[in-house]
Order: sequence, then structure tokens, then C-alpha cells
Amino acid sequence: MPPTDALGDSRGNIPMTRLATRIIAIASLLVVAVSAPAWEHAASKVVFSEYRTGLIEELQEKNRPYFLLFSAEWCYWCHQFGENTLTDEKVADYLNAHYTNVFIDADIHSAAYLKYRATGLPYTVFLNPDTSPHFRYAGTLYADDFLTVIKQVKMNVAQGLSVEGNEAKDFAYEPPEKLALATLEEAGDKFRDGVLESFDPVQHGLGKREKAVYPRTFLYLLSNGEGAARQAAITSVHKTLSRAIERIYDPLEGGFFRYAETRDWKVPHYEKMADLNAGAVLLLYRMNDVLPSPALVEAADKTLDYLRTTLYDPKLGVFLSFQQADEHYYALKSREHRSQAETPLVIEKVFVDRLALTIIHLLDVLDYRPDDALKQQLVSSLDFIAGKMAAQGVLNRYYTVSTGKWSGKGTLQDYALVAHMFFEASRRLQAPRYRELARRTMDNAIADFYDKDIGVLTDPALGDTDDAEFLMEVNGLLAQTLIGLNGDGEYGALVNSIVRYFSEMGDILEERLWDGENWEFTERYVPYLRAVDSYLSGPKLAAQQQ
Repeated sequence: MPPTDALGDSRGNIPMTRLATRIIAIASLLVVAVSAPAWEHAASKVVFSEYRTGLIEELQEKNRPYFLLFSAEWCYWCHQFGENTLTDEKVADYLNAHYTNVFIDADIHSAAYLKYRATGLPYTVFLNPDTSPHFRYAGTLYADDFLTVIKQVKMNVAQGLSVEGNEAKDFAYEPPEKLALATLEEAGDKFRDGVLESFDPVQHGLGKREKAVYPRTFLYLLSNGEGAARQAAITSVHKTLSRAIERIYDPLEGGFFRYAETRDWKVPHYEKMADLNAGAVLLLYRMNDVLPSPALVEAADKTLDYLRTTLYDPKLGVFLSFQQADEHYYALKSREHRSQAETPLVIEKVFVDRLALTIIHLLDVLDYRPDDALKQQLVSSLDFIAGKMAAQGVLNRYYTVSTGKWSGKGTLQDYALVAHMFFEASRRLQAPRYRELARRTMDNAIADFYDKDIGVLTDPALGDTDDAEFLMEVNGLLAQTLIGLNGDGEYGALVNSIVRYFSEMGDILEERLWDGENWEFTERYVPYLRAVDSYLSGPKLAAQQQ
């Protein structure tokens, strides 16, 4: 019986108060059996303010607690919460009378998602009137139970009480003043060994809770290590992929679902994301190189075809970002039955971070499928962003097909991924114009996000959230690109600064491996580890360490 948490997990600390315990207990009992409608929250009776940077502080004068709702267009359980809870008159009346309600699209406002340490979708954050955190949780509640929660939170706030035990886990990081060279040289081995020890020996996949395919992590394992360590990586990744094909792969239409809720890979979350599937395709082909298997190739071929058809808009010439979940549609196991059902909606938006990562993976897929038509789709998608930058010189967050408009300010992560995408395209396609776009994107990122006080790039939209792993991920991507562009030495000092700043992240890695709750964190380490590998092997940069 699936919980209504759209991520299906308990990725934050489990609250120990009666209020939090009740939320967990209720959420575990709910089952919803209706399909998701079109994306909208306007149908609810709750009066929401649409989130934008600075809005929370502007609304502080109302002296009310805040109800922040993080949601996403592709999220099945988000729609259920809107349909079955926010349409309830008692819920809406109470929220409108006693709360400042803010709706946050987690894709559009990815920085806010990080800022408020959201760990699932839908995700609810209650803030005190002074905007300090009061309580947060991931999941969906029906109207009566949610009404109990919002009344209890309001009472707590009025009495000056706090809800303890649900704080986001804090992995504090103190950067070294000098490069921690010895730690840096051990980082890759520590990561590989720690991850390999964390594979589930019974059900396979990382950890003993929810299961997923982690393309960056698994590709890194396959490309590093020797002897017994390499054989362990090959075996663990192969067994994981075989299990994923059995449980979270769509054999009729191709494509992998986002993840499964349980240790035994049951209860898939049926969203299909372009970047995840592009990474899965590359991983399957690469795994087949090491340990040939017709099942791997078949899944890779069909998933690649899914990306090139269902998630590719031929009129715009670009890959879209995701397809909505629909558990009832994907429960249909024949083409005949599916042909009589409504196909899950492909969201007609292009998010530049997802597009960039999709392209990065598919550029490498050309090694296995050197198809001119695929190459043309990649060039067209690259030029979709390149044309926008040439026209306006800035990077926006996303493009909406129905309006034909770009919206939102590009985040640090957007710039990091797009710069790396252009650099990889210049290298893979032997196209100097993409190298120049990579350089221009990097220069814009440095101008907008460089923090001279600490020597790395940061995103002001994150506020005072100290998410060292996020900064490591994006700065790792930037460092990879800078090292590739550094033929004239122009970026050497910045590369040194980035590598130095994160050179003791191994301490947090050890905590993460021990904690072992949400293995998605491993994906954040790989860009930095790859940057370190290039840094240590580069003669010019390596000499600067001495």
C-alpha cells in the first residue's frame, strides 16, 4: 500500500513530536485511485501568492505563519493533494484566515527548493511569522487530517512552541585554508569503496530503502578502480540494472520511471525524466561493453527511441524535460489496452538544466549509436539554447511551448550545466563555436555568481542555506569546464580555488555514507571527483599544487 509522499521516502529526520508522528502515521495509510488532471492550483479554494525571490520577506508584515507548498507539474501526488485536500472548504477557509499561503513550483524555483531544504514532492514548509522554520514534511494528507495539522501548527505558533525533530540534517563543512592534497588524492577511492559497500546484497541497488538508477554514480564506478574493486563495481552495477529493468522500466514504450519506493523495487513512481533516461541509456550501453547482455541493449535502444520520439518536440527541435506519472496507465501491460487509454501528458516545458544534462549524456551515446539523425537532434537542441543566448545574451530558467516564451532567471546550476554542455559539444562534435559559447557562459557565471570572499561560485537565491554538497556539485561542473578551457591559463587560479575549497569534503562523505538514507547524494559528488581526476592528472595544474 503506497504512501502518498510523491517521493515515497523519509528523506528528512523523522519528527518525534505527536504532531509529526501523526502525519507520518496518516500518510502511510492513504491510497488515492484517480488520475492526475492538467497542471493547475487555481481550482483550489486556497488563496496563494506565487513565489518569487524576496516575496516571503515582503509578506512578513501580515504577521501570520506561512504555509509554503512545493509542487511540480509532473508530480502525481501533488495533483492528488490539490484535488482532494486544497479543494476542501474547511481547509481553504482556515488557511485563508490564518496563514500566508505561498505556492512554489519546484522546477521553476529550484533555488527555493534548496533554500528551504525540501526533500520530496509535494513538500510542505510551515514558517513562523518571522520567517524562521517551524515545521516541514514531505507527503500528501487528506482534508480532515491536514486540517488537524494546520490547526495544531497555528496553535503552536501562537503559544511560541516549536516542533522539534524534523529539522533537515545538517552536514556542516569547514573549507581548509590550504589544499588538502592527501585527502584529495584519496577522495575517489573513498567514494568508490563507500558506495560499493552500500549496495544491497539481497535486492541490489544502493541502500535498503527506496531504489533508483544513479547514472553519474554508476558510470563513475565503472570507469574507476582496478582488480577486485573494479569487478565488484561491474557486478553490483550489472545486478542493479537488471533489477531496474525488471521493476522500473517500461517495456512497452521504453524509458525508466523515476524510482521505486521499497527495498524490493516495488511501487514505482511513474514519472519519466529526460535527463535520467539519457543517463540510463549511456549507462546501459557502457555496461554492455563490459558485460554483454541482450537485455541491456534492448532496454537502451528502446529508451533512446522513447527520448527521440515522445520527449522530443520536432517543431521546436528540442528535447522536452519530462512526462507525467499515471500509475493506472502504466499498469496496462498491452499496447491494445494502452491505445484505449489517455496517454500521460508530456509537459511542454524545456528546463535548461535538464536539457543540458540530457544532451551531455546523449553526446556520449553517439559512441554507441553514431546515428546522423540523433546527432542532428542534439545539434538542434544545442542551438535552441545557443540561439536564445545569442539573441539576448542571458540564460533563462525555462521555455514554455504554449506561449513561446522564456521565463525565469538562470540559476548557478543552469549556468554550470549549460557551460559544460557546450564544452562537451565542442569536443564531441569538433565544433569551435560551442567552445566559444562555453567560454561565454562561464564568463557570465563568474560575473554573476563568483564570491571573492570564499573563492567559489555561490547562488544568492539560496539565502543563508549552507548546502556544501550542492555548491560542490555545481563548482565541480564548472571546474571540469574550466580545466577544459584552460589552455591559456586564464582560469587556473579559479580552478585551484575551487579544488582547494572542497578538498576536505571527504569528511561529509563519510557521514553521508554512514547515514545512508537518501543515496541521491552520490550524484552530487561525481562532478567534483571528475574535476579532481582531471586536476591531478593535468601537468600544468598539477605543478601548481607543489
